[in-house]
Amino acid sequence: MRLKFLFLLVVLGLIAGCAQFEKKDEGFRVVAAEALKYAKLSVDQIGQNNDQSIHQGQVDGLEFFAPATFSRSIYYRDKVRKNIQGNQNRREIIRESELLQKYLKESYDLKDTLTLELKEILQVNQFLKKLNAHVSYPKEFASFQERTADMIQQFEEDRTPAAFKDRGALLGDMQKLEAQVTIEIVLGPAKKVFDDMQERDLDEEAPLSLQKAKDVYAAGEAAIWQNCRDQETLDRAGSGALFWSTRARNLSEETRRLKGLKKDEFESVVLEAESRLHAIGKALGVEDLRNLPLNEQGRALVQKIGTQIATDASAPPK
Repeated sequence: MRLKFLFLLVVLGLIAGCAQFEKKDEGFRVVAAEALKYAKLSVDQIGQNNDQSIHQGQVDGLEFFAPATFSRSIYYRDKVRKNIQGNQNRREIIRESELLQKYLKESYDLKDTLTLELKEILQVNQFLKKLNAHVSYPKEFASFQERTADMIQQFEEDRTPAAFKDRGALLGDMQKLEAQVTIEIVLGPAKKVFDDMQERDLDEEAPLSLQKAKDVYAAGEAAIWQNCRDQETLDRAGSGALFWSTRARNLSEETRRLKGLKKDEFESVVLEAESRLHAIGKALGVEDLRNLPLNEQGRALVQKIGTQIATDASAPPK
């Protein structure tokens, strides 16, 4: 029994030894592969590869996502440059290049993690740039960049979820600014019409029409707050607000003109309206309606147009 137990211990020891040997062998293969990679390159080529790696890292935004870690890569890039210029030991150049690559990989790993953790914040940031929020709201935009950088720096230092405690609040603030800037862009033309009316003191000339325009503007504003990236919503809000604000201004101008008429000019206004209706009637082939009140003339023309549309729709295709 004792012999069997000793035999079992020997077998287990051999198995463990083989496993450790495999791990060491795997590590040796990795080191050997790295050594082989550099063995095929001259020191100048190693330096060029380092420069290319750093440049690509800058293009990929590592200075933003991993400022401290990426700076270590730059530090070793610079050391390799000096050693190459000073004809230093090749082994030292390779060692420093390996450290450069080590910190470069860590930088990319950090970027991958942060890109996921800050996905929504980074998306809103891109939308704000497209909206030129950094131009119209430079202080707010700079604050968002600073708060994002603070989270990145903290995560780079401690690698814990606590680094993202401000994420929800920051995202909310950024989304509010995105909606606000979108409203200013989409409803801007209508806002200019309202401002023009105010400057010309037209606000009180056609209050019902103006209130209608303001209601449409407010509805569009609310819709954009709810979904500031839906193009159909933006188009509808922008065109509606501009249509009704322009109408309000036109009616206000016409109302002011009428208020300025003298008594002996009233008839000419009525005749002008009658003349327009008569011209429309002639174009439609309607009999002369000028023996009717103006509002009845208008209803008759509308009825004629409706009948004509229905007839055209029911006619067989040619």
